[in-house]
Amino acid sequence: MLDWSAATTLGEAKTDVVDADSSPSPESVKRPQLALRWDFVTTFPEPTEGAIDAGVISDEDLTPEGIRSIHDEHAREIEAVLTQLDTVLDARRRGVNPETGRVPRTEKSRTALKTRLEREPERLQHAFRTIQEPRT
Repeated sequence: MLDWSAATTLGEAKTDVVDADSSPSPESVKRPQLALRWDFVTTFPEPTEGAIDAGVISDEDLTPEGIRSIHDEHAREIEAVLTQLDTVLDARRRGVNPETGRVPRTEKSRTALKTRLEREPERLQHAFRTIQEPRT
């Protein structure tokens, strides 16, 4: 529930034209970039009035430190979900239990692990999408 409208008025896409006859290296190709007035380390966008009115952001969180802590918490939450997803996908690829790193020994444990490794990535991807979606 952040107001990103200032990003479009303050930032503009910047690209460099590359000569079609030359074959540029991937490092030399400039990609569009948006210049923001926030660096997300020391400065952050202000919460919207709707977020404040709905109680998503409390009055005590309206300080710069409070807004920063909200961003930091979201970053930690996203990082944790992505780390879990990476671990589960790697375990599925290798056929091991993501908690132990070992191949299951019994048929029952192999079946349980197979079921878990089929369902867990979808659950984690859903959790990631849920974190990213704005709350209304």
